[in-house]
Amino acid sequence: MPLSQHRLALVGILLAIVATFSVQVASAAEEANTPPSNPIAARALRDLGTWQGECWLWMQRVVLDATGRKIGFDYTEGFFEAGAVEVSLKDAQAGDVIQVVSDRFHGPDADYRGLHTLIVLENNGDGSVNGIDSNQNWNGMVELRFNYNPAEKAAEYGLNYHVYRFGAAPGTTTRTSLPPAASKGVRAGDLAVVKAGPEGLNLRSEASTAKAPVALLGDGTQVTVLTDPMTAGGRQWVKISTPAGTGWVAAEFLEKQAAASDGGHTSGSGAGTTAPLRPFRNVLTMVSFGS
Repeated sequence: MPLSQHRLALVGILLAIVATFSVQVASAAEEANTPPSNPIAARALRDLGTWQGECWLWMQRVVLDATGRKIGFDYTEGFFEAGAVEVSLKDAQAGDVIQVVSDRFHGPDADYRGLHTLIVLENNGDGSVNGIDSNQNWNGMVELRFNYNPAEKAAEYGLNYHVYRFGAAPGTTTRTSLPPAASKGVRAGDLAVVKAGPEGLNLRSEASTAKAPVALLGDGTQVTVLTDPMTAGGRQWVKISTPAGTGWVAAEFLEKQAAASDGGHTSGSGAGTTAPLRPFRNVLTMVSFGS
């Protein structure tokens, strides 16, 4: 059927809109100065202007598509499990991932304002980067973000930030263990109490954040340490006995309790009160708020 003048005009308008959008996308990518050789940055730019949902889940898909590496459940340990290394902000480059998160609460059920993930496109050299992220305006859209200062954003919400790199060059320093200050010195046979704040502590079936939690221990819960600490996935783990059963937890969230003495005999209960256990949610919500 031949097109009327009205239809021809409408087709022309639509073609003009498509052409304009394509030019804007290409211009934005050029403005971000993204090296085409970086697979993560290049893959991320393919989604520019599209709806991709939460920033964390989108970043996981991008990294998997670009590198074949699957990031785990945890907002911190998940990067290390996928083979990433942590680099400084001043050394950040295209393809690195910035994660704003609480260092005290970064498990798969973390959910709070300020939690955000961004892929770096360019380092501005002044503490800020140009990058690309999803859901920055809480609309699920992938957009460019210029002059993003992760230190300022983290401080705004009382959080921390980290920069992760996949396929790092030889000689890049990677985190292999937690800082010494994180260890409370618990050992097999010790009585301890959970010190994890209001978020609680995940009890897992194995010493790995890749394993989904089997229970959530409330702050103040009394436990018995069954093993000496072992290092796995960049942190120290101990097996413990709890009112919810046995399992593994990160050792830095346990505080050793002195056993009460009665006439020279040690009692079987530690000091402190026991907080109620909270049932673990089977359906994990991983909402990453834009910031």
